[in-house]
Order: sequence, then C-alpha cells, then structure tokens
Amino acid sequence: MKLRKLLDPVLRLPAGRITFVITSCLAAAAVTVAAPSRTSQSTSAAISTASVHGMPAPTEGDALPAYMGDEVNLMIELDAPPAATIFAEALKLAEAEAATRMPAPPLANAQNDVLPRVEVDAAATTAVQSHIALLDGTQQALLPSLANAGVDVLYRTQRAFNGIAVRAAADQIAELSRLPGVKSVRPITPLFPSAFSDINFLGTQAFWNKASPSGGGNVQGQGVKIAVIDSGLDYIHSNFGGPGTTPAQQGITDLGPVPNAFFPSEKVPFGFDFAGDDYAFPATPKPDNNPLDSAENGHGTAVASLAAGFGVNFGGTTYTGPYDNSTPFGTMKIAPGFAPRAQIIPLRVFGKSGSSALVTQAIDYAMDPNNDGNFNDRVDVINMSLGSNNGAADDASAVASSNAAAAGIIVVASAGNAGDTYYITGSPGTGTGTLSVAASFNDQAGFIYDVNLRVNLPSRLAGSRSFAIYGAESPRVPDNTTRDVVQARSTADANPAEGCSAFTNAAQVAGKIAFVDRGSCSFSLKIQNAQAAGAIGVIVGNNAGDPIRMSVPGTTIPSVMISKSDADTFKAAAAFNPTTGVPANGANVTVFNDNGVISRGGGAADTMPTYSSRGPRLQDNALKPDITAPAEVVGVAASFSGSAVQLFNGTSSSAPHVAGSMALLRQLHPTWGQDELRSLAMNTATNDLFTSTARTTRRGISRVGAGRIDNSKSANGNVIVFNRSNLGQVSVSFGSVEVPVDGSVAVAKSVTIRDKRTSGGTIRYRATVDMVNPVGDANFSAPQSLVDSRPGQDVTFPLLFRATGNTLKHLRDPSVSNGQGVGGTTLGREFLTEAAGYGVLTPISGGGSEPAIRIPLYATVKPVGSMRAATTEFTPEDEFGNLSISLTGVPVNTGTAFPTDIIGLVKALELQYVSPLAGDPQAPNDPDVFKYVGVTSDFARRPASNKEPTVLTFAMEGFGDASVPALFDSNKNIYIDTNFDGVDDFRIYLDSIRITGTSTHSNVYYPVVARLNAQGGIIAGTAFYTGFPTNLVVANTRDVNTFNNSAVLVSVSASDLGYTGQGQSFFQYRAGAFNRDGEQRDLTPYQRFDIARPGVDATGPSGGSLEPFYHNDLPGTVINVAFIGANFRANNSRGILLVHRHNGRGNRTEVVTLRKPTITNFEPESGQVGSEVTITGSNFGNGTRVFFSPNVQAQVRVISERTLIATVPPGAVTGPITVQNAGGSTTSTKSFTVLPAPGPSPTPGPTVSPTAKWAPQQSVAPQPYAEQDYEGGGRNED
Repeated sequence: MKLRKLLDPVLRLPAGRITFVITSCLAAAAVTVAAPSRTSQSTSAAISTASVHGMPAPTEGDALPAYMGDEVNLMIELDAPPAATIFAEALKLAEAEAATRMPAPPLANAQNDVLPRVEVDAAATTAVQSHIALLDGTQQALLPSLANAGVDVLYRTQRAFNGIAVRAAADQIAELSRLPGVKSVRPITPLFPSAFSDINFLGTQAFWNKASPSGGGNVQGQGVKIAVIDSGLDYIHSNFGGPGTTPAQQGITDLGPVPNAFFPSEKVPFGFDFAGDDYAFPATPKPDNNPLDSAENGHGTAVASLAAGFGVNFGGTTYTGPYDNSTPFGTMKIAPGFAPRAQIIPLRVFGKSGSSALVTQAIDYAMDPNNDGNFNDRVDVINMSLGSNNGAADDASAVASSNAAAAGIIVVASAGNAGDTYYITGSPGTGTGTLSVAASFNDQAGFIYDVNLRVNLPSRLAGSRSFAIYGAESPRVPDNTTRDVVQARSTADANPAEGCSAFTNAAQVAGKIAFVDRGSCSFSLKIQNAQAAGAIGVIVGNNAGDPIRMSVPGTTIPSVMISKSDADTFKAAAAFNPTTGVPANGANVTVFNDNGVISRGGGAADTMPTYSSRGPRLQDNALKPDITAPAEVVGVAASFSGSAVQLFNGTSSSAPHVAGSMALLRQLHPTWGQDELRSLAMNTATNDLFTSTARTTRRGISRVGAGRIDNSKSANGNVIVFNRSNLGQVSVSFGSVEVPVDGSVAVAKSVTIRDKRTSGGTIRYRATVDMVNPVGDANFSAPQSLVDSRPGQDVTFPLLFRATGNTLKHLRDPSVSNGQGVGGTTLGREFLTEAAGYGVLTPISGGGSEPAIRIPLYATVKPVGSMRAATTEFTPEDEFGNLSISLTGVPVNTGTAFPTDIIGLVKALELQYVSPLAGDPQAPNDPDVFKYVGVTSDFARRPASNKEPTVLTFAMEGFGDASVPALFDSNKNIYIDTNFDGVDDFRIYLDSIRITGTSTHSNVYYPVVARLNAQGGIIAGTAFYTGFPTNLVVANTRDVNTFNNSAVLVSVSASDLGYTGQGQSFFQYRAGAFNRDGEQRDLTPYQRFDIARPGVDATGPSGGSLEPFYHNDLPGTVINVAFIGANFRANNSRGILLVHRHNGRGNRTEVVTLRKPTITNFEPESGQVGSEVTITGSNFGNGTRVFFSPNVQAQVRVISERTLIATVPPGAVTGPITVQNAGGSTTSTKSFTVLPAPGPSPTPGPTVSPTAKWAPQQSVAPQPYAEQDYEGGGRNED
C-alpha cells in the first residue's frame, strides 16, 4: 500500500499516529489553518497535510451504491398512496371514537383469544379493498412497459407500499422513472441480520403479575401476534412447544409439505417463506409455505426466542409456566421470552446466509396475511432485527414500516451494529413511527457451556457438575461417556501438570482422560502430548476465570476447558500424586452433551457496546434511534439443535426485547393506538446510558434515544407525552438549526400530554429540562413549570428551542471520541454539535403509581456568519493583472482553541459552471442539483523543476444541504475526460474511509479517484483515496462545517489524473450528481480547464500557498487574485467563486465577476482604414480592446466607462465589432462597413497586431500548451 505525503506545505504540524485495533497502514493526517486571535483581522496561512494518498478505496460488494454496478434490484414506487394510508385514516377515527366508550368486558380465558383491539367499520374495509384493487390494476397496466424495458418483476405490493420490485440494469433507473404513474425508483438496499434473562432487569414481572383487562389470565402476551421478519423459525425447538428434537430427526425440510406435525400450531399459527434456503440478495427468491429456519442461519429463531419463547427447562423440555415472580430463571436452560404466551408469525426473508431485498414484501404480508384486503387480521407487532446502514425516512423499507405503523401495527427494528458514527443508524428503523432500538449491556455475565461433566469420584464431590466448553476443532464425546481422570505429568516442565512436554506418566494416562493446567504453551501442544500418551480425552483447567473456547488445530481427541474455580476444587479433592498423576481419592466423570447457561452478576449494566449505531437519521436530522434495550449476554434458542441455547448479541438482540415488551403493552391496552403505546414505552424509558461503569458521563441522545426501556414503569403508566407538530414522532427534533452570530433564534414545536386514564383526579406535574449536551446558551423550555393532567384529556403546549449565535461553539458530545479507527490507524473525525436533553414531567401530586415521564429533545446547532465580498464586480484594467477582494460582513470568530472554537473559512476558485436556476427563488431545494462548480490549480506556485505534484481543487454546490459529504447521501462526482474524446477517463466521488476491518462508513471523509472503462464503470483496483480530506481540513483540527452543507470541496493530485508536469495540461470535465436512490439529478455540460494556465488564481494569504488552503473569512481579509484574460476566456470561465464555509443557508457561495465590456452602438457605421469610430457600451477601461473583423485589433482611446474611440485598423473587413477585456467579450449585433480608400490601394501591412494572440477564440482546439511560457503576471513562483 502506497503512502505519500503532500510536498512543500507552507505550514506543517506533527502527524501523530495512534494504532487502533490492527497495525496502522494509513498515515495519520494533520491539517490546520494558522489561527489569528479572536479580534485579529489577518488572513490565514495555508493548510498543510500529511496525506493518506494511495490507500485503496473499497468498490466491491456493498461498498458503493447499487446503481454504480451493473444490475440492481429496484423498487418502483407508484404515485397513488398505498392502502395503508386509507386504512390509517379510518383507524384514527375509530380509535378516537373508541376512546369515548367504556372498556369492553373481559373475554373468556383461552390462551390466544383475539384481543378486543379497535377495528374499522365495514364501509372503511370496503374502501380499502377497492383501493387495493385500483392499485393492482394500475400495476398490471404497467407490466407490459416493464417487459418491453427488459426488466424482471420480482414482486408487487399494495398494502404497506405501492410498488413493484424489479431486477434491472443500473442505467435504467432514469428510464423507469419516466414511466407513467411512477413516483420514484429506488435501489432496494440489501438488509442484513443485525439469554441469559433480562426479564428481571427490565422489570417485566410488572406485566406478568398484572391481570389482563381482556381476561384470560395475566398480561403475558395472550392474543398478541408478533411477526418476526427474519430467517424463519425452528418451530420444532422445545422453546416454541416443539418436541426438542431437530427438524432432520423429524423428517422436516424447508420444502416439505405444510401443514406438518408441528406447523401450524397454537404457538405458530401461520407464516410464510418469501426467500427459500438458497436465497441471498441479489439471487431470485424461491418462496414456499414453510417458514422453517435453517441450521446455517438461525437468526430468526434467536429473535423469536427473545420476544416470545416459552422457555426451556434444564433437561431440554418446554417450560409451561407459571410466568410470575416464581419463574425459576436460575435453573432454566433458556429463559422465557418477554411475551411468552404471544403467538409468533415467522416471515422468512433470508436464506441460509446473505442479505435480503424482500423485507417490504413481508411487511405488506403482515398487514393482510390472508390477502383479502381486510386488514383486521393484521399482526399486532412486527420485529425486524435487520437493517441497512445510513438510513433515511424515504427508504422503501422505512416507508413501508411507517405505513404499517400508521395502520396500527407496532413496528420495531434494530438501529444497527455500525458503531459510533453520525448518521449511520439504519433503515427500516429510520422510518417515522418505527421504534428503532439501540443496544446496551445488562446486569449479567457468564458463559454458554457445551458440555457438563458429572463428578462421580472423589466421593465428596459426587453428583456435582463442572460446566465446560469444547475446543473449537475438538470432536464431541459420545453422550454418557464415563472415564477415570489422571493428571498430566511432564517432568521437563516447570509445572509438570501443564503438559507442555512429553508425558512422563503415559502408562497411567493411557485409556483415561488427562487433566492438564492451562499455561506456558499452546492448547494444541498440550492435547497432542496427551494424544501421544494414549489419553482418550483432555480436561483443561483454566488459570483464571470461566472457561473459554480453545483453538486446538491438529488434535484428534476430545478436549474441554472448565473454570479455574471448578479445576481447583476438583484437583484438591482428588489429591493427584505429584509423580504418577494418579488420584489418591479417585477421579471419575461422566460426560453429558447438553449445553446451557452459567449466569453471573455483571457490573456493566446500562453501558453500551461499541457497535450500537448512532443517529440522527439522514436528510432531516430527526432523532434516531428511539429507545435502547439490552443486547449482550443473552441466551436464546439455537436453531436445529432440539433444545440447545446459544448467545445472541447485537441490536438484533435488543429489538426483540422491545418487541416482546410492546406485545405486553398491546395486551394491557388493547384499544390504545400504536403511537400511544410507543409513546408510553419511550416516555418511561428513563434509565440513562453511560460511557463506563463509573456512571459519570452519559451517552448522547443520538446514540440512545429516549433511554433504556423499563417495563416496571411502562406497565404502570397511563399518561403519555409526544410530539404534536410531527405526528408519528414521539421525540421532538428541531433538525439542523443555524443561528446567526449576531442574533438568536427561537423555534417552537407543539407537545401534547395525553391522560389515558378513565377515572381519577388531577395529576400535577413539574416540567423541567434535563440537558445532556449543553451548547452555549442553547436550551429547550416550556412556557410553564407546572402542568395539570386530567383523565381523558389532552394538554397541548409549545416547546421552545432558543439559542444565541455568539454563545455557540463546535462542541463534541463528551461520549464521542475525537478520532475513529479507519484503514488501520486513527484519524480525526467530523462531529455534530448537538443540543440535546429530555423534557421531564415529574408527578408532584395526585400521581399515585404514575411514573415520571420524559421526552427526548434534539437539535443539531451551529453558528453562521454573513460574510461577503465588499465588491463583487471588477472591471479588468489589463489583459492580465491582479485584483484584491476585500471581505466584509459578520464573521464566525469564537476564538482559537480549535476545533472547539470556530473561525470562518473562505476559498476562492475559478467559477466555471453557473446553473440557469441560480438566483431563481423557485429553484429546487435539492443538494443534487448543481448551483455552481469551480476549480483552481496551484501550478504557478510549484517550482518550475517539479510541476508533477500540482494539486487541483474542485468546488461543487447544490441548491440544498446534504447531511454528509458521501455517496450514500448526496453523490456528487467530477468526471474527467483527459483526451477530449467524450469518454470520461476518471471519476472523483465523495466517500468515507471505512472503519478498520469492516466495510462500515466512518465520519472520516475523503474523496476517491478512480479510472473508468469505456462504459463508465470503475476499473478494478484503480480506486483510491486522494489523500486530501473532503473540505480540505482534517476534521479534528479545524471546523469546516461539513455536515448539513450545500457546498463541498475536493482536492486531487494532478498526477493521479495522468499529468506528469509536462505535455498537455488541459482537460474537460463535468459534474454529475445522484440522489441516494440512484437517480441522476444533474449532469453539467463539459467544462474546459488548463492545469498550467488557470484564468484566475487566488495565490493564498502568504503570497504563494499550495493547495489545498483557505483564507480566514473575517472582515478586512483581502484575497489577492491574479487573472489572465486569455486563459480565463479559453476556459470559458464565469468569474471567481467564493465558498464561505460558515455562512448560512443560501449564502455559502458568492460570485465575483470580471465585468466584460458590452457594446450597444457605434458611429459612424462605415469608414475607411484609419478612420475613428465612437463605441458606446459599458465596462470600458484600460484593459478593453476592440477587434474589427476578422479579429483585427484596433488602437483604442478610452473616454469613459461607457465610451471609447477605436481606429479602424489595416486589414479590417466589413463585419461586426468585438469589445473585449480579461473578463470576456461582446460582439455587436450590426456590422461596420469598411470603405475602400480613394486612389491606389496601399501596400497591405500586417493584419494582426502584436497582441492579437489575446483575440477571442471561437473554439479552442485541444492542442498542448507545454511549449508556451506561463504568463503569470502578478504571481509568486516558488
């Protein structure tokens, strides 16, 4: 891997390197701007960098968006709303009407009676069915067009999502988008699968001990259907009421007939397999009616176990109750799920391995399992322990989830396992109305054992058991094997019992189990020595703590490890002879291959594993995840094992904690809306999460949401609070808030307190705000500190977010690291400044058992300036020269303790593309439609002997803000054609360096340059990071306002584009942008640029800085710009583009123009050579030149800015007149007639003046400039 650093920096800082996880293969970069004091008006020194140039960028698998590949699975969304939206409106009315009725009488006592939930009336059902028929007809009408386009239809949905899933070529997205009735075409992002008991830890017995309002016993899940959209279910496992044997033992296969002896059942009444065993995205699914999981996967079985498993006794039989305070967790093999009497609906979307594009189809099924258009058979809860990173609200699976939620289903999804990276949280959990679940630790520790050893001798331990773990490569011992045990003796070892040398007691060991101590040599060597001595197996006693999984390659006899405690006890009781290893008191064990759990108390409760994904969600900065639940040290059913237990970690584990809990809430409150139940769960999740067991620093809200779920509180809550301004959201998110540094903002949202009690008195709450992340004076507030709540009533009030600009800085959440481990090292990361806290309502009177409730409050906040150029128009006084741009306005200037302090930055470039929509108030608020594109080069500032390291910097601005500068959000690209053949040779695109050892995006953003083939695809092995951070500065050294910005800057070494410092130095390029759905939103015309001959060059504050660099954006800063008219016109440039990194929306770019002259009239309209012509127009000055046809320069006298006099030159012919300066030219609309001179014609003189080479070029042929001198007037050459 090539490592290279940028040459000749103006200012260099030491580049510290920190190893993170694996050996560093990426040079840590240090980039800074020399900073003036808060009151200084000076400009900055240039940025220096130690480059990460040359690091390969990932392009395989899921590294790039699907539309950058060859074929892709697409979801075609049609214009009409799905049926869920029609049903949701009717359900709202039905729920509102039901809230005014008395509670229904209890039902009988059947375990799975249907809950008396609110349903819509017959007329509404008919309307929904009619709408489904309409959608189906519209989709059917589109199928011939899809067939003609050559795409394969995968499936169609009408309930949760109105769409058609297809397999098509990546370049067909635009074509399909133009079909009639199509709203959008999105790639189907492949989704991936992302116990010890947490029942007590979460207080779940508060539900189990509470009588169900519908009758039938206590609240344990009766009558609730939980759809598990996952890899299927091993319904033969004893945790789900099966016989505790394997499917193979029962002759059950995925393609076997249904019904069979075990499915459907009371516990698993129905389900469907959308995938088939061999399915893995993007393969073609093979659906069937049997949702059986596989031995190779087992993910769905584990999820269902946590949500609603019955529980498994120590011997492997199904636990059947009771579920209450007497449940014997300590003697159970697998603890019950949270809703043990709920029904499980397995919807299989994964095969034996891989990802899936079938989730939206499964959500559609869950809304209407019998496909009759009547949603009254919908499931109650959906669990999706799956997702795709970097989710947004409009991803297809997120939209389907939101629609299912609106139709009354509680939808729970994993937040993701992608770690502490902003905006990484995944869809479908990013859907509005979906409960996105983060991961935490519980209060347990311990291990899963594979085998237990019953001690027969010595007699004082007879009947006791040691719990062991097999070596990774170890064969299994036949069950019920009984053998004597002899301790190893290797007298050549310092500790003869470690067995690191040939056994000296082989005669005693032969035919028996050898007991060896851990230590001094490899496990394999110990076991190989035991093999050589004739042992039939080995027990390894650990030297610290619980047993571990040993690596034992090259061994052929069984080997297990037991804990240090068990080993010490066994050795002491057996009294092994120090010479022969024979026990004085006997040693004999029987082996049972029955796995289980050893649970111990743990001290990590309410801390977080590193993998839990951070929000907020992309695009609108809404808070995600929503809630946190335990995800570690959890034992669940192991698929295809009969009755075995396995560990199950990750947010895949945390989601079913919540899904099972929500099933209990659904049973407890059958007539509540799903949004009300979701509010109750979040409002009562009042347990904070911490960075360590010291519990001093809280985790940020964009990592944990409302907090850790608490069933003991939600079971007793009847008052909820939620966001009224953004229905479907419980949390109150204010998005990205920009605060002028010379002003303040106050943003209001409405919050509603809803009292769901049917009787009782007034509860008085004290309203307070608990700020988790304070930022300056930014704060949330309610208009009153006391709020009264009465049964059956709503209280709605405004919640304000206020901030003053001059108090804000770039503050990092204390729980967020300053860097991220990427590419084998640690580099500075970008981070959001987040104002976040909780609105807390504490009952102070009349509350009874009502718990305190709270609601998350969240805003990303930044100070913004309003800097500008004092003059934005200049009339060039020469063909080449200098101009000075003085800056004025209100700056961001908080101090010099970077990166917490902020001093605004500005960069000047040569403006080349201007959108025809620029300045149009109706322009779209779209980050993927270009407003401006500019470029600059530092060729002039490189030594004449070494031009190869020349650096190009491009600026691209869209009409709207992108959350992050990366291809999964706003995919802006520069396409470069070096030989003018109309085929792009290179592509520069926005990306981030991946977290070390993973394919996961980070907040360390670097652009990638890649070579393209003739079809525009990336040539394998040619993509690598350019070595210059996106927006030019290493993130933790200086704030460049990277997030939620419309403008982005990228730098690339010209050598990476094939430039050697000699020969041809010009190329053509264009900018193209895709949205996250793969739709190409914009592609500019080709622009021409000459690396060696830029039209304008902002040389930098030190008079000759190398790229990349900025100026400090402060009043009084002067940007010196050199210009050369011929180059400016050859490049067809439009002016100077100023990028103000810290200005607010709509003001981040500014155009400074070189005013070109205009011509409105000339008199006389005819004359002889040598006669004078008066030309009127505008922008005339010393740099103005006049050309008569055909491009013959005339002598000029400038009278004023609007008038000049030109002398008709020799060689002029009849034709229009052109006026020109460095900024451009204008040609008259009428012709000047050249009259013949009287008498004999004079001998013709030269027809082109010495300066005619500056005449307008009608077309610029792609000829090399290498032999010409660089005309660098006013420049500083190194």
